Amino acid sequence: MKKYERRKKVKNPDFAFAKGLSQVRQCDKKEILEKLSLLFGSKYGEEKGISSVQMYNRKNGYVEPTITEHQGVVAIFKEYGIKEVWGEA
Repeated sequence: MKKYERRKKVKNPDFAFAKGLSQVRQCDKKEILEKLSLLFGSKYGEEKGISSVQMYNRKNGYVEPTITEHQGVVAIFKEYGIKEVWGEA
């Protein structure tokens, strides 16, 4: 590997919640993204949540969620009647 060569991100569709997000009504999408941001941000002690880049990486399966994050994501989507959360859209 060259001195400044970046490693490629590995995408795992099993950890992506883009499928669940694609089933959300447009009027609820912003609220769900805010809840997810706070869920993921609480791990780092941030009150405002995570950045849009971090959310993109999590939404598309580049970051593996912890067990508590997984349960939190499922619970958030369950509030809106979405059962199939995990996978690519």
